[in-house]
Amino acid sequence: MTEWLPAQEYGEWLLLQHGYIIYLVLTALLLSGAVGLPIPEDVPLIIAGVLVQRGNADLMLAFIVCYAAILLGDVLIFALGYKIGPKLFQSRFFKAKFTPELVGKITSGLEKHALVMIFLARHLFYLRSATFLTCGAFRMNFLRFLAADAVAALISAPLMIGLGFLASEHLPALFAIMGTAKTVSLFLGVAVFGFFLAYWLQQRRRQRRHQTAD
Repeated sequence: MTEWLPAQEYGEWLLLQHGYIIYLVLTALLLSGAVGLPIPEDVPLIIAGVLVQRGNADLMLAFIVCYAAILLGDVLIFALGYKIGPKLFQSRFFKAKFTPELVGKITSGLEKHALVMIFLARHLFYLRSATFLTCGAFRMNFLRFLAADAVAALISAPLMIGLGFLASEHLPALFAIMGTAKTVSLFLGVAVFGFFLAYWLQQRRRQRRHQTAD
């Protein structure tokens, strides 16, 4: 719960603002969370919903600003992974662990499950940046990543803004619930990580069998 207090504090400050500063701050918060600062994406979105309900912000403009900031932040993370990925895979350690064939299989798997994976990562704060960096590092098709990300954000952004709108009068209780949900998301994140680890190990075993057969 204590980790959410800073979010509640800047949320209370933002609720007192008017005009374009609201949209600038929402953009800054969403981009900051995207690049790794401890600002879960859901928090600015919920605050945006509260601002709309209280008449401090326009619904359509708030949605457009938040949606654009979300996509921009995700693309920046993807681009970083895309840039550092090849250099990372040139190291001796990664060359031994990730053959070109295995990289291709992992990339194919990422693209096949892109929508589900990205949608889950949106709400698992601990995995979001790592997931999008991985997509970039494995050179996932950018347009496929962007399409999946755009669809996932189109679902999550209105959902969180709507939650803030409906729970405007119960914001402290909502933050408390989200604190509990954050703990639950950690366990879900571990489960998702375990799934992808098992998938990777399975691909490694198949590759070794193939090499042995040859």
